[in-house]
Amino acid sequence: MLNVSPELKTLYKTVKTPKCYSIYFPSLELSVNEPGKNNKMVSKSFELKERLCSDDGLKYGECVASQIKFTLADVAADIKNHEFVIDQKISGFDVHFGIYKVESVEKQNNLRFKDIVAYDRMKNIEVDAAEWYNGLTFPLTLSEFRASFLSFVGLEQDISKLPLPNDGMTVEKTISVSQLAGRAVIEACEEVNGCFGHIDREGKFTHIILAPGYGDYPTDDYPTDDYPVSEADTSYTMPTDETITAGMRESIKFEEYTVKEITKLIIRQDDDDIGAIVGEGSNSYIIQDNFLVYGKSAAELETIATNIFGYIAKRPYRPYESSNIGLPYVEIGDMLEFEQNDPVKGYVFGRTLTGIHGLRDIFTAAGPEEQTQNFGLNYEIQQIKGRTARIVKTVDEVSVSLSDLEENVDTSFNIMHGEIQLKVDKAGVIAAINVSPENIKIAARNIQLEGIVTANNYFKILPDGSMEAVNGKFSGQLVAATGTFSGNLSAAGGTFSGAIIGGSISIGGRFSVNSNGYLTASGATFTDGKITSNGPSGRLEMDGAYINGYNSSGGLILFIGASGTVSAVALYAPDGYLTRVNGGTPITSLNYDNNTYVFPPKTHTHTSLYDGVAKVTAYGPNFRPHSDSGDNSISCGSPSYRWTQVFAATPVISTSDATLKQQGRSLSDAERRVAQKIKANIKLFKFNDAVEAKGDDARWHTGVYAQEVKGYFEEEGLDPYHYALFCSDTWYEKDGNAVDENEKPYTIEEEGVIEVTQLGLRYAELWGFVIASL
Repeated sequence: MLNVSPELKTLYKTVKTPKCYSIYFPSLELSVNEPGKNNKMVSKSFELKERLCSDDGLKYGECVASQIKFTLADVAADIKNHEFVIDQKISGFDVHFGIYKVESVEKQNNLRFKDIVAYDRMKNIEVDAAEWYNGLTFPLTLSEFRASFLSFVGLEQDISKLPLPNDGMTVEKTISVSQLAGRAVIEACEEVNGCFGHIDREGKFTHIILAPGYGDYPTDDYPTDDYPVSEADTSYTMPTDETITAGMRESIKFEEYTVKEITKLIIRQDDDDIGAIVGEGSNSYIIQDNFLVYGKSAAELETIATNIFGYIAKRPYRPYESSNIGLPYVEIGDMLEFEQNDPVKGYVFGRTLTGIHGLRDIFTAAGPEEQTQNFGLNYEIQQIKGRTARIVKTVDEVSVSLSDLEENVDTSFNIMHGEIQLKVDKAGVIAAINVSPENIKIAARNIQLEGIVTANNYFKILPDGSMEAVNGKFSGQLVAATGTFSGNLSAAGGTFSGAIIGGSISIGGRFSVNSNGYLTASGATFTDGKITSNGPSGRLEMDGAYINGYNSSGGLILFIGASGTVSAVALYAPDGYLTRVNGGTPITSLNYDNNTYVFPPKTHTHTSLYDGVAKVTAYGPNFRPHSDSGDNSISCGSPSYRWTQVFAATPVISTSDATLKQQGRSLSDAERRVAQKIKANIKLFKFNDAVEAKGDDARWHTGVYAQEVKGYFEEEGLDPYHYALFCSDTWYEKDGNAVDENEKPYTIEEEGVIEVTQLGLRYAELWGFVIASL
């Protein structure tokens, strides 16, 4: 229960005391319900739900998030996924309700009002913790394990109730996970300590321990080293946190029974596991499949169970549901006393607080008369450490099994009606004996039989390893150093390390060699050596990664290399033309002469090695881009790989149709001055590469320098890049090449490339520009 003054308790018990809520979003610096200024909360819309357990029974270890719902008016800010602090103001007192995060905001039809649903920080545990778990360094204590997880999910821990009874327990890596629910981790920690997880009013993760109904329980200094004490101690009477008088209640319902106290605690791995047992009696509480105790010895499990038992025993309670005035200072896990002729005490397992000025509280504590537990919850984790022993005794079966997960060994002995089974399984290697009235079956990787083994007097294995048999048939593999047979040899499989002498061989109907030496196979793989096939017109050789074909005179007429290179006297295609020649290189005299390559009657298509397809078409005397590429979309050559010359009987025709042009005008004064500068600087020059190749024989060219033309434009305040006569091309090179081995141009993203920029001029436009200035 919150530590509040008697005066504040009295104010809450006075129904007509004015109250209001204060809601503040720190991340938004936004107050949406500040008393006296901007009261945005709709009357009667507030509801707070807190639960110790998610279902009607008592399940230790559960960590249930608290929920707040309310409706706000005229709030434009986007508050979803933001935390807020909520307090209640009452006659000068501030009562802290907690820290919550908005999960959903739903606008009502009139759009003024927003229905808000928010949860406390317990929602932080709903994460995948596999990466965190796999990154831990084991072993560590349970206290360290829990603290590490809470830090991982961003929760601060309330240390006022520490240490918990099994906090010193050693935690080993006992499971192998690719996914691990964070809720499974923290609930396993709380369960093995006999408590519940909860988020307190300050937003911290705290541990709720139910007070016992009798026996020693030091409330002033809790916990202490002398708690819990002997189970036989009945001197203590359960304390009461608050009394609910008849005047404070609207209604109350009690069950006709009292939930019996837990008299026995069992920790086990599954339903058939013997596990560890502490206490005596019939009302047992079972901790099952908690991965933190996998691999613990019997003595360790008994110590853990003893530590937990003092925190869950001596806690009988009367199930009830009470509707009464709102008491916000009452907390989950508190003990209430209900005033009547025969006072009744009960824990607060759940509460629903509603309203603003007229607060109403519904307190509940449910549960069956005796413990009933459902272990259907599956965390989907794989155990990797632990040893379990199981004994099953029924009228149909008597069985004993022992599992050691650390050594990955399972041993079992089962006696059933008409059958006995003995099995030992280690990491998938299984040895088993099955006995039934009709058969005895022995299965193992290695079976050792001592002495002479006889079967029906027709088959015998002698001590020296030799066999004697009247007859024999092999349907599986036949293995021999050598073999001699006069007829056919037929087997499902066979291995011969020596020679085979005899007639034909047939294997599985898919491979055969007849007595004439002919081989027939539905498929074959040869890893070494050479295969030669001789025929009347020549022979074919396959050796390693290449194929050679020879004519009858011994001349090489076909070669296919390991890289896919093909060399042949002639290549033919069914449709009369080939779609690829010399790896896609241009068609020249080197591959055109002697009918090595014949132009197709209509179309030749070349598929590039990168980034799509480029197509050209030859139709009659015309050679042009294929219509699939569209008009005016493909260039001939590139800035980094240029043609040396274009030979043509007539000049190049450029598009000049007036219907394809717009914005025609005369040169401006500045443009005329640029043109005059260009005209004045026309010069003779030689190309560098020509001089390097030819020396003084390199020829003179007439023109201007692109850099100078660029400067003339800039001197007149004009941008040369706006004029088509000026060109600037940039590409990327590596080791002097602009493309990689697949003819793909290099890009700036690739390692080791350098940027190359080259300027150029369109002389046809340049001369027109100069002439226009005259």
